[in-house]
Amino acid sequence: ISEMKEAVEMLVLPIKTLLGHYIYDANRNEILAVSKDLFNYISEVQAGEVCPDSYKSDQEFQLLQSCGYCCDSPLQDVAYPSIDLLKVKLERNLRMITLQLTQSCNFRCDYCIYSENSLYNRTHSHNSMSVTTAKHAIEFFKMHSIDNPNPVVAFYGGEPLLRFSEIKLITQYAEQVFEGKHISFRITTNCSLLSEDMVKFFFDSGHEFYLLISLDGPQQIHDKSRHYANGESSYQAVIDNVHMILDNHPERNKYIHFNAVVDTNNIYKTVSSFINDKDIEACDVQFNYLERNGRIAPYNDKFSSQLNYALFKARIMDERKIEKGNCSDRLASYTLASINQNIKRFAPSNIPTKAIPGGPCEPGVTRLFVTTAGALLPCERVSETTEDMYIGTLDSGFDLGQIEKMINVSKLTSDSCKKCWAFQLCTQCIKSADCKGVISPDYKRTACDNSKRIAFDRLNQKILRFELHRHEVSITTALKRNKR
Repeated sequence: ISEMKEAVEMLVLPIKTLLGHYIYDANRNEILAVSKDLFNYISEVQAGEVCPDSYKSDQEFQLLQSCGYCCDSPLQDVAYPSIDLLKVKLERNLRMITLQLTQSCNFRCDYCIYSENSLYNRTHSHNSMSVTTAKHAIEFFKMHSIDNPNPVVAFYGGEPLLRFSEIKLITQYAEQVFEGKHISFRITTNCSLLSEDMVKFFFDSGHEFYLLISLDGPQQIHDKSRHYANGESSYQAVIDNVHMILDNHPERNKYIHFNAVVDTNNIYKTVSSFINDKDIEACDVQFNYLERNGRIAPYNDKFSSQLNYALFKARIMDERKIEKGNCSDRLASYTLASINQNIKRFAPSNIPTKAIPGGPCEPGVTRLFVTTAGALLPCERVSETTEDMYIGTLDSGFDLGQIEKMINVSKLTSDSCKKCWAFQLCTQCIKSADCKGVISPDYKRTACDNSKRIAFDRLNQKILRFELHRHEVSITTALKRNKR
């Protein structure tokens, strides 16, 4: 629906749709509707077709500048603005800890980052976390989350249900340690090993557990990539266990979530319908696109076109408040919900003189990951074989120097970051710079195009929401006028 031209100098991005002309002011993180003449004027200057000084003769442009738009970037230093504040958060306000109970798994999923073919991460092993290390991790979490009233403990693998006995012990210990606080637990599982005893413990024993179940879709989609280590189908075991949780217990659906990995080489309709199952219809499903060696795999154009059309229909229904019931197109619904969340979070904010792009989280604060050996990483998505991903150990505590280095990874590309219109909308973190164990500025730059596409799509969706709303208002006004 729109065209994009690269922004230069002032970090102003011209955006043209079929219905209007806009500019995105990256310094202010705002989108402005402008005249066609000004749009063309800025586009010509950005393309080097006219002299930048010619801006001074344009009255509309001068008006924008007098209001603080289209100005030179004040950014001088690409650096995290308050390391001292980050230190306080690490000391007192950790939100969640994720325990890698085991590096073993009974599945061998084709796209797994721990597969024998992966160049990006470790491979499966028999390493497991001892109960002593797990208790140490819980105590470490308690010490560093004094200001957090709702601590979360997550169990991760490999396949964590291989260590169910340990899960029970760790859960009971964590509830003792955090007595007086509202503590909850999360498990990421393939669900194939679930038993009635596990279900009783998770849902009928007074604990608050949330299960994230990996399920890619109907059997022909799921079994294509997700199978047992011996190559046999896993779908039926998983779906039977899902029914064991939910049959006759619909109240549990709020504790069950599904994660589907989307391979765009599959048929869109099959992926988007997910599973025609009454139990799953009431549960949340999140979709993540297939990654290879730490990067999202290229999209199939036909799949993308069909998703965009489905998304357009979903947007119209959403704008017109049409009741959808149980929507069969789960992918479009999920994508639209994510877009709406991004639009809500899209707020004006001035770039200061010292800042980092929008991608990195605060390492360790959001979702601290503890390996089987007690090493600390910022999350479970980074590579365990890359030395620069480690931010300390349970015994030695946080390595503040490494954390500062990690959150300031954009210093590697500071010159290009300072000139980038997507600075505030950037999605890159240190993971984007990890090239087979080496933190590389050149490799980080190769992820910039994808990050800009994501940012541009967010801008497009906000503009589309504006144009749809304006269209609805004009129709309503015209109808009221005709009735008179």
